[in-house]
Amino acid sequence: PFDEMFGAFRDLEMPFQRLLANVRALPGEAGDTGRLLTTPRNFVDFYPAVECFTRDKNLVFRMELAGIDPADVEVTTVGDQLLVRGEKKDLKDVKDKDYHLRETVHGRFERVFTLPAGVPPEQVKARAYLKERGTDAPIGEIRERVADAFAAMDALLESVDAARAARRPGDRDWSVHEVVDHLVETHPRALEEMRALMDDRHSPVSPIPAGLQSADPTARPWDDLRATLRRLHRDVLDTLAVAPDRPTRARAPIIMVINVRQSDGSVTPFHWTEPCDWKACAVIFRLHEMDHLSQIRKALRSAGG
Repeated sequence: PFDEMFGAFRDLEMPFQRLLANVRALPGEAGDTGRLLTTPRNFVDFYPAVECFTRDKNLVFRMELAGIDPADVEVTTVGDQLLVRGEKKDLKDVKDKDYHLRETVHGRFERVFTLPAGVPPEQVKARAYLKERGTDAPIGEIRERVADAFAAMDALLESVDAARAARRPGDRDWSVHEVVDHLVETHPRALEEMRALMDDRHSPVSPIPAGLQSADPTARPWDDLRATLRRLHRDVLDTLAVAPDRPTRARAPIIMVINVRQSDGSVTPFHWTEPCDWKACAVIFRLHEMDHLSQIRKALRSAGG
């Protein structure tokens, strides 16, 4: 009888899953983010439970992934859809014949969510990057990636003299000199911020303004600026070299800025504040440096350098 009952349940379940495959997000009321419904793809082994809510103007997804290695989870965006897929692996040290009761599930899972209007896919990707390359990454890997970015910046600036550094590519654009001044002003605060989070303390310098500069950037000697930036690079890497690879609960509000491509092809900056742990803050050193490395290269090309 029980076999017949469970067989009937499976027969009922499969059409229901196929029905869900056609569901999309339903529009909400004016100003609402919309009611998000999942879009299962193919047939997978189980569906982790999900919460989705808005906090501080950010759309937050919380998924039950207990017992799953973060390395086995993939988060991507395609158009206006957020895709979370992965695998919960079976316990290899317990044989089937040794079980008395087994209610836990394992295998592949996949959840797809249609994002409400106003959530740029670039923001979703940035958050996934901070988690994958920062929060969940080994500290040795983070330090190596940050060191590569610092080395690239030091090598480029070594070939730039004071005259080239002072040239502005446009009336509203920073010169190389001003970009380096910005990094020299920002890095000490970012390092203090990261050290506080490592100690599970509140950061007294957060949030750090996105466009921070000294009172008179062009008055600072170019050689002194370069030397100061190299020293700050060493300070950051020395801190990461002795950092214990453990999570802490403390978070700091980080002002994030990304370029978002609009439907007409134009690119506009998008700002938001992201609560970050110390390892996410560590990998932001790389993101920050690489962003300004591209800016410096563009400025040198525009100024004929």
